[in-house]
Amino acid sequence: MRETVEYEKNLRGEMGAIEQLKALLNVISEIKNKSMDMEFRIDEVQEQYRVLKMYQYKIDEETTKNVEELMQNWESLLNEADKKDFEVNDFKKNFAEVTKQDVENFKVQITTEYEKYMSHGPGTLSVGLEEGVELLNASKEQIKRFNKIREENVLAEKLFNLPISKFPELVAMEEANKKYDQIYGIYQEYQSQMKDFSLMSWNKLDIQQLVGSADKYEKIVKKLANKLPGAESMFPYTKLRDTISGFKDSLPLIEQLKNPAIQERHWKRIMEETGKETTDINLKTMTLSKVFELELQFHEDKVMEIVIEAKEEAKNEDNIQKIEKAWKEASFDIVEYRKGAELKGYALKATDEIGAILEENILILQALSGSKYIRAIKSRVNQWEKDLNTIADVLETWMVVQRKWMYLESIFASDDIKMQLPEEAKKFGKTDTAYKKIMESAHVNPNVLHACVKADGG
Repeated sequence: MRETVEYEKNLRGEMGAIEQLKALLNVISEIKNKSMDMEFRIDEVQEQYRVLKMYQYKIDEETTKNVEELMQNWESLLNEADKKDFEVNDFKKNFAEVTKQDVENFKVQITTEYEKYMSHGPGTLSVGLEEGVELLNASKEQIKRFNKIREENVLAEKLFNLPISKFPELVAMEEANKKYDQIYGIYQEYQSQMKDFSLMSWNKLDIQQLVGSADKYEKIVKKLANKLPGAESMFPYTKLRDTISGFKDSLPLIEQLKNPAIQERHWKRIMEETGKETTDINLKTMTLSKVFELELQFHEDKVMEIVIEAKEEAKNEDNIQKIEKAWKEASFDIVEYRKGAELKGYALKATDEIGAILEENILILQALSGSKYIRAIKSRVNQWEKDLNTIADVLETWMVVQRKWMYLESIFASDDIKMQLPEEAKKFGKTDTAYKKIMESAHVNPNVLHACVKADGG
């Protein structure tokens, strides 16, 4: 009964505007569509009351009257709806024309949006994945609004008995967006993972974690190709596939750059080669975001060239450090030189071992000098070449001088010789003092490099 009263109230509504007419026609349509169902419900209610009455269940008179009048009231409502439908016939004709125009305007709006969608939408070649996500979301919202308008227009067409319009371009955009939604959904998930990786410290990089993620998304994309017909011909799909493939291709390069040989100067060169802004590099604080920005997969040859250079420089550095270590440790074997019980001074024992080290290191330096990766240590190589040549010359001279000193010392130790050759003895005395001073200094610090190159008397 409440429904009947509500429908009666709505049938008496104003018809000044098309929206009011639509509401009224919608009410009339509802009443007519519910007629059979309502009649069944009324019969059921009346039968229930008849049974209650048969069993002498007490029912007040007003309720009994209302139940008995249900069918009559509903039939009256149907008649009123038919009457109202007839009365608004002229209005329907006028507003039908308005509806036709609204539909045509809507079709023009959809066509304009479709052309825009096809030229610069989420599925076009010129649109990157990041922009595509934004365009897709905007398109989905636009289509949601369009569908609401379409439903209103279709309802109006039904109310005014007009042919139901089709909107194939709207359907096409909606269907395309469903496909793109799957592609961009994977991309957004991938980007979220990359964002997490980008915060990872370079020093704590777990390359296998990156490889595992790349393999995971590669499989997801391949699976999508099987699930989504025509995926290979969709620009968002190929861009997503290439993005993940590019990330995977960059991982061997990233792994190469984890080599301890790669120093901050090499990173600066990589930035220059990849066209990125050169900034101060601190490998202790650097994160993967800086590495991802370089897009290494597009500069593989240049990156590998720098990596090889760094490794070769590291080998050269290792060699020069071995030389530095060898001469830091290399020492003369200096012994007391006696004649009987008398200490005459100090003397070098055989220097064959030092000579072998010297020969080996000179050959290493010659090889380093010929390397095209010597730039970082060139000044040190040059200095060591100079120092080792000095050691070689000093060592050769020292052994000659020592032999002569031993020979002359035994001669001028004789008082008779000193008296016979006073000038020569005096000259030898000066040389003997200087030589003994050198030997005493070498005895205190027998390091070869110090004695031959750096000592004041050397």
